[in-house]
Amino acid sequence: MESFVRYSFFSVLLIIICTSCSRFTERRQAREAIHEAGLVMEQYPDSAYRLLRSIFHYKILPEEEQMTYRLLLLQSKDKSDHDITADTAIIDVQHYFAQQQDWQKAALAAFCLGRVRQERNDDHQTMQAYLDAENYAGYTSDYRLRGMIQHNIGYLYGKQQDYKRSMAATKKSIAYFQLADSTAYKCTVAALQQLGGSFFAQKQLDSTIYYCQKALEIAIVHNDTLLQSTLFHALSVVYTEKGDIEKLRAALSKVSIVSMSQVNKARFYSALSKFYTRIGQLDTSAFYANQALQLLDTLKDANMVYAAIYYSFYEQEEARKDCKQALNQENKKNAARLLRRFKEIVYDTQDGNYWLEVYGIINHYYDDKLESLRQYCAGLEETEFKICCLSLADFRNDEMAVFLNLSINTIQAKKTHIRKKLNLGERGDIKDFLLQYTI
Repeated sequence: MESFVRYSFFSVLLIIICTSCSRFTERRQAREAIHEAGLVMEQYPDSAYRLLRSIFHYKILPEEEQMTYRLLLLQSKDKSDHDITADTAIIDVQHYFAQQQDWQKAALAAFCLGRVRQERNDDHQTMQAYLDAENYAGYTSDYRLRGMIQHNIGYLYGKQQDYKRSMAATKKSIAYFQLADSTAYKCTVAALQQLGGSFFAQKQLDSTIYYCQKALEIAIVHNDTLLQSTLFHALSVVYTEKGDIEKLRAALSKVSIVSMSQVNKARFYSALSKFYTRIGQLDTSAFYANQALQLLDTLKDANMVYAAIYYSFYEQEEARKDCKQALNQENKKNAARLLRRFKEIVYDTQDGNYWLEVYGIINHYYDDKLESLRQYCAGLEETEFKICCLSLADFRNDEMAVFLNLSINTIQAKKTHIRKKLNLGERGDIKDFLLQYTI
């Protein structure tokens, strides 16, 4: 009996020791992964995301390290273009680090919360998160982060067409980026482009060119051929708008497509299409528009480029004065007409009532039944209700993405939320379900 008790005691002791060793190893590996992810975050966010996803039991870590893990995971998701619309719990991380007076992490968490809300298309709450981030960051010397906060505030003001505030915030971001380390030059270039974009929206093309040229000078200093090519492409768009054909030719001649991504190649071909339409070579214009479409067929979330290319088709129709012969496929003709309206919404933003216009058309088609549908769907967010209406109008996900200025991933995520709220099951057809309330 005594030997059995002794054996049991040593067995339990051995299990405890093994478990402790295992936990110690897991903690060490988790800490190493978190540390490594932080080091590679800016340059290789995909690698950071994979490292963090490899940690299966982060809750064995102390609370501060758990919060750091959650913060870095969201940051890597965002930088890797994963859907972050459901990650609102980052506000808990923000509050934790604010209470700890860890201002750098509190500022980063508030910035990430702003990005989540921005992806959810909630401009008011997004601005509040960025202002909180700005407040926390004021206690730090993280000039890159302070620059990113101001850059995004500038973007929001620009979206609201408040260009004075947009440009003021963007200029602040440039000043901060110039105080950061030399690797922040890409951020400076992005901010200069945003500043140029504000002038472009106000039809001040000479100022747009000035800031694009300043960005180009930085790209040349750092021998960044990809950025150079992107900026020459941006200049080509401005010169096209200005009608300066000679400078446009010079800019296009310096664009190298070898190192471009598929989307940027498509954008470049789209610019070429517009250029050749401008000088009257319509067959060549159609050739480059089709080249762009072939590239985009293999990609997701390129809806904005699709809009520009289909608008190029529309311009060819206008130039030919013969809509029937310009495009052989009926869907492209319809898309061109629709995307002409999209261009006004997305690029010119001349009319803030475009949703009311489209809602009115759909409501009329369904004999004014959408108001009763709205009452039934009272638990849906406004964007979710818009998706329901567009589903009734047979909009595809990519068309909804263009129209609502969201990514396709976000549209898909919101449809999942709609199905849950309406108890449709994972694969329930939203349109079929809604039709019973419009009869």
